[in-house]
Amino acid sequence: MIVADLKEGMLLLPAKGRCWGISNDKKLGCKRIYTFTFTFSDEIINNSPAVYLGKISLKTPVHRLRTYHKLLFEGELFLTDGYEFYRGIDPL
Repeated sequence: MIVADLKEGMLLLPAKGRCWGISNDKKLGCKRIYTFTFTFSDEIINNSPAVYLGKISLKTPVHRLRTYHKLLFEGELFLTDGYEFYRGIDPL
């Protein structure tokens, strides 16, 4: 999937063989969502859909990026970078 195909309200899932991961990003000051390849040793494999809410542009870069994308996942707002869509997020 490419970022240009995203529309607000679109449902998204991790690509086949991947699942959601969540981390606290101190530089961004919020939670960040990403995808990763899971193995049988991973305890939690969460493939619930996320809702795309649009993008935000920052005045100063964080992690060398100015643009982040907002996803609503399990009732919480998360940010992700556009590279995640190339690596492992597909439309539902």
